[in-house]
Amino acid sequence: MIAELITSYCKKNKVTVIAYLCVVMLGVFSSFFLIPKYSSALMSSFTTGQKAKNLLIAVVFAYVLGMFTDVLRKYCEDSIVPDFTEHVREHFIKLLWNLIPVTVKLN
Repeated sequence: MIAELITSYCKKNKVTVIAYLCVVMLGVFSSFFLIPKYSSALMSSFTTGQKAKNLLIAVVFAYVLGMFTDVLRKYCEDSIVPDFTEHVREHFIKLLWNLIPVTVKLN
């Protein structure tokens, strides 16, 4: 039943779910790959040349990308959760209507 709810919600809201997954993957890539890579490269090269400037720019860009994707992920979650709750309620109401026997009296 849960799998049915999730698949039916995903079919109705393909764009939102795909955008959410892309934002999450980009945020994970930024937070767990880009930030450590460029931060360690910056710390290991304490040069004052152009290389240090480029590494500093890369570190700042990686942090900004990580923060941006985190905020965007939270925004997507804030729009997905109420929509999914509404979808679940509609599903349960339909299920209950199908369980209740309907008797019609004709005069």
